[in-house]
Amino acid sequence: MNERTALITGASMGMGRRLAERLAGRGTFVVLCANTPELLEEEREKIERAGGRAIAIPVDIRDADWITEVVQHADEAVGGLDLVVANAGIGTPCDGRQMTWDKIAPIIQTNVVGTIATITAALPGMLRRGHGHVLAMSSLAGRRGLPTVSHYCASKVAISRFLEGLRIDLAGTGIVVTDVQPGFVDSAGTGRKADYPMPVVLGLEPAVDYIVKAIDTHAPVMAFPPSLAMAFGAMGWVPRAVFERAAGWAIRRK
Repeated sequence: MNERTALITGASMGMGRRLAERLAGRGTFVVLCANTPELLEEEREKIERAGGRAIAIPVDIRDADWITEVVQHADEAVGGLDLVVANAGIGTPCDGRQMTWDKIAPIIQTNVVGTIATITAALPGMLRRGHGHVLAMSSLAGRRGLPTVSHYCASKVAISRFLEGLRIDLAGTGIVVTDVQPGFVDSAGTGRKADYPMPVVLGLEPAVDYIVKAIDTHAPVMAFPPSLAMAFGAMGWVPRAVFERAAGWAIRRK
């Protein structure tokens, strides 16, 4: 059954925007959240012109109190959120030799603080109603530490472990917890701007197909594309010294 209502962060561009359109197209009332008000309003108008229903709420998810208030307000305004998608995330490379907290803080605050605040804000209402679905974007990059993006990898593995533990806690409550682990996606947020190797880049539409499938099947984990997910899985068995030598060679070679 399609979700009656959904809230999506990072809904003004990339996967979040396209997911909002896909859900709205099948009858879901979508709450659009992002820190880009003009793009957000454009997306709301686009959805409504296509016959869907949406509201736009600007918010900076790095402010945990702000996103908590927005999620709770939206939950009341739409009569209960059936689905909350913590999609917003950023990932700027930073070599460890030039790393400072000021450079990496926005990634940690967005990907970790913002994501966890979004999910936890939705839980009280879902628990009261006895049903709901929370979904967050981690990444295949959370499977191992990678050169120039160690801070990003850390932010994504934090989300995967958060969701894993949360799924155990919420067993039997009627709340579904999904960890979406994309590889490289050619969207407004990644694609050709990256300054590191990006094997098996997936197009935006196929990526959103996987997310919709995760929603529809209530998958606990959705890692894609399959070939890259298997490769990252295999890397988990590679001895540390071998992996670090190979990863260092690959980044220097580029």
